[in-house]
Amino acid sequence: MLEAINSGNRQAFARLCASDNFGTRILSAYNYEQNDPASVFLLARNTGGEPVGALYLRGFSATICGRATEEMRDCLTFLGCQTVFCRERAFPIEKLSLQKTGFVARLTDTPPKPQQPIQFIDAESLRGIYPCLKWDLPEGDRSPLGSWYVQLSHRLRHDTCHIAAACQNGQAVSLALTAAETEKNAVIGCVRTLPDFRHRGYGSAVCAALCQVLSSLGKQVFLCAEDPLFSFYQPLGFTKIYTWWSGNI
Repeated sequence: MLEAINSGNRQAFARLCASDNFGTRILSAYNYEQNDPASVFLLARNTGGEPVGALYLRGFSATICGRATEEMRDCLTFLGCQTVFCRERAFPIEKLSLQKTGFVARLTDTPPKPQQPIQFIDAESLRGIYPCLKWDLPEGDRSPLGSWYVQLSHRLRHDTCHIAAACQNGQAVSLALTAAETEKNAVIGCVRTLPDFRHRGYGSAVCAALCQVLSSLGKQVFLCAEDPLFSFYQPLGFTKIYTWWSGNI
């Protein structure tokens, strides 16, 4: 059975999403997009009525927590979904044209003390990180400054985002930010350093500083990245916990 999120099932939805990278992404999005008609949030139950999966759909891309039931897959097709992002085997591999895979990791050790001066960005200083955030993205993935600014500013003001940056002359040369946050969890979704400032420890410093702040808030910290990057994150205190899939349906 597939249900839209409402007052009657919101607690079950939140419990399912409580301690998982994908669930954190879905619950965080729900907390600030639940009234946005462009976003769809659904809860899947098995025949016994137990919650087994949660779905967040925006545009043509879906994020899945738990298991994609047959009804959920039919719904995605009906709604025109083109890509899914989920835990390995949450979606039947024979129905998925796999495009990317990688690891999900959880912070399990204390991160090292940052060796560079780090500042935390607020909504008023967002423009200073835009060049660093967008520089290596494909043209089709670069959000215009206006929509990008509105989204991150909204998340900062509602405590669903933290951004650590190393700056020079008011501009970020390296940054790390959370793609999703809830009361108990956070997902680091972006770590970038401008080419001229690489191999100086900036990336490790901003990521370590962000992890320290999130841990001090009592949050469990996750991240997902492609496999070659694990050698960067492991010294910061991260442990692999499972594999993620992203592909077309």
